[in-house]
Amino acid sequence: AISALGSAVPRPEVTQDADVRIVKKAGARGTILVFGGFLGGLSHLSDRHLDLLLSEIPANVIYLRDPYGRVYLNGLPEFGQTEAEMQSGLARRVAELGGGKVLTIGGSAAGYAALRTGLAIGADEVISLAGFVTPALADHDELPHVQQGLVELFSGDLQSYDLRGALNAKPETKLVQIIGGDYAQALAGLGNAQVEILAGVDTHHVALPVIADGTLKRRLQEFFS
Repeated sequence: AISALGSAVPRPEVTQDADVRIVKKAGARGTILVFGGFLGGLSHLSDRHLDLLLSEIPANVIYLRDPYGRVYLNGLPEFGQTEAEMQSGLARRVAELGGGKVLTIGGSAAGYAALRTGLAIGADEVISLAGFVTPALADHDELPHVQQGLVELFSGDLQSYDLRGALNAKPETKLVQIIGGDYAQALAGLGNAQVEILAGVDTHHVALPVIADGTLKRRLQEFFS
């Protein structure tokens, strides 16, 4: 993925030490909100590398970093102490940037966060790279550390964090979930959800192959065309 992106220098705003970093683009047709994961960045790819791709898209970019490690459920200090305050703050930032089309994106658990906020602020599209729509489907076949992590992250109340009902109630927001071929999906019956299965990809970290083969760049260019 890094080789495919090249060696250009990221835009200076990207490398600032802040949880919210805004990069403006001349002639932008909208805004991309990038939800960084537990390790920062998109999947295992840092924001400074991702920006080499996003700088070519006609969109402003808001890069986010979760200082609490709770998939943004605690919000961000810049906006307040709750997730709702964060979502309202992000909606204001998008409006200040001039509106236009809005897309949120995240990988794994941050894909879930991108969907939560995308639904809350009325995003046009959410790209979830191996993210989930509900933590409630973990079953006894899940690895023990996965089950334990979900319970700790969502305080044991998994059912109330199921986003399928909210997604179904907001048909104006489209979810594109990209997953590896051996991973489960839970989007049956949702008309505004599209699942793209990557043939031959047996990894949870699908952000890397979709960047390496140009899929993500093409999808973003088409969205903002």
